[in-house]
Amino acid sequence: MTGLGWVGQVLTVEITGFAHGGLGVARHDGRVVFVRGALPDERVTARVVDDRKAAFCHAELVEVLTPSVHRIDPVCPAAAAGAGCCDLSFVTGSHGRELKSRALADQLRRIGGVDWEGVVEPIGSSDTDAPQVGWRTRVRLAVDADGRLGYHRHGSDEVIAQTDCAQPVAGLTDGLAGLGGLRPGTELVVSIDDAVGDAAPARQIVQIAAPSRGRGRQRRRPRTGPPRVIEGGPTTLRRVGERMWQVPVTGFWQAHRDAALVYSDVVTGWASTGAEVAVGWDLYGGVGVLAGALRDAGVAQVWTAEGDATATAVAVNSFADDSGVHPVTGSTETVVTGLPRPGVVVADPPRSGAGRAVVAAICAAGPDTVIHVGCDPAALARDLRLFAEHGYRVRDIRGFDAFPLTHHVEAIAVLNRDR
Repeated sequence: MTGLGWVGQVLTVEITGFAHGGLGVARHDGRVVFVRGALPDERVTARVVDDRKAAFCHAELVEVLTPSVHRIDPVCPAAAAGAGCCDLSFVTGSHGRELKSRALADQLRRIGGVDWEGVVEPIGSSDTDAPQVGWRTRVRLAVDADGRLGYHRHGSDEVIAQTDCAQPVAGLTDGLAGLGGLRPGTELVVSIDDAVGDAAPARQIVQIAAPSRGRGRQRRRPRTGPPRVIEGGPTTLRRVGERMWQVPVTGFWQAHRDAALVYSDVVTGWASTGAEVAVGWDLYGGVGVLAGALRDAGVAQVWTAEGDATATAVAVNSFADDSGVHPVTGSTETVVTGLPRPGVVVADPPRSGAGRAVVAAICAAGPDTVIHVGCDPAALARDLRLFAEHGYRVRDIRGFDAFPLTHHVEAIAVLNRDR
């Protein structure tokens, strides 16, 4: 379908809702119009940029005619300059969480068949109104054709030569704009250690090849040689409670400085049933953060399944003194077939979700408790519906504002098997 010829038109619309993806929702001539950059209760003009679907179209904000009482001046200079880093930096912190709560509840209800009346909780901040800044411990910056650092424009290869984003913790991006000798078309990954004792956290800067453009599993990083360390070393120190990990700068770790600890506490609480649990699974386990949470809950033996051999190696090293953790490298669907029957399973799949085959494999193993982590509300909702088909019911869901200043939200669900 080529659309109805609306592309390029500027519409005047009333924003009546807020959708997953950080989009204001309006209607015009019988069609839904999703407006990026608009808030509920605003009257705006917006230019249509995507008209491929008959029922709806996408538009970019042109002008706010009547602003929401929750709209503020953007707190992120990079986003104000056009970068795609902080797509909700123009809304108060409390209202941003309210909008995310609505979007999460909508996805859970419409896709997952789950009624949720909770609220998205802040992480690491008790301030309910001011937007949370200075929370990210690792950033990825692009190098433009002139060797300047910046962030990509939303949905574009264009680099906005601006490094002053509101997300990074203090000191993470200091002096980066003055770096010279950077190869155009590459990226810099910049990380800072978690604090341990009185020592000042060290910073690491690694230059890598930029990923090829594409979607999902078609997105691949070209083989152009190993990463080049510009500052610090190739690994960064991460800490949850008394456990520590030396994680590759380019490896996965939760973006928010306090998220790993918060999620670990949730998992430990939900897995602590009071009954003895002999076996637990930590699927898509990465370096084993949630395996540690299961051990803290008293689970005797925990197996992690992780497709990245480098992450598994980090887990092996981090749990070298704990005979109760067994990291295994391989695809989740394959690994679980050879594991002992679990009493509890933690699954933290990628943004696309676990999917039908993995959910079926988990349920076939018959755990009493499943704790499922989702960084995409729609994918989480799909997985929860699949669990319901196998007789697992949601006992509780908690939503977290793990990515302040953006529309992204993280949620964790605990499910129990029907008796």
